[in-house]
Amino acid sequence: MVIETDPNDAHPYNNRGMCYKNIGQHDKAISDYNKALEIDPNYAKAYDNRGTLYREIGQIEKACADWKRACDLGECSRYNGAKSDGDCE
Repeated sequence: MVIETDPNDAHPYNNRGMCYKNIGQHDKAISDYNKALEIDPNYAKAYDNRGTLYREIGQIEKACADWKRACDLGECSRYNGAKSDGDCE
């Protein structure tokens, strides 16, 4: 309902994306993260969440790119962890 009320708010798309991810609907989750980032290209948490989903589905290069972008925007925990683990350069 929140999306219907304010379709230009990125946060509900990110939140719904997390819900889709949690029930295994990865395509819908990525679509919602993409929409959140279309609305707000500086939304670090959406990059972080999309990166986590990419990692879970085995797309590590995309995950690292998203986590790096999130880090550039101030959300560095997953990127730093992935670098420490050797997953990202």
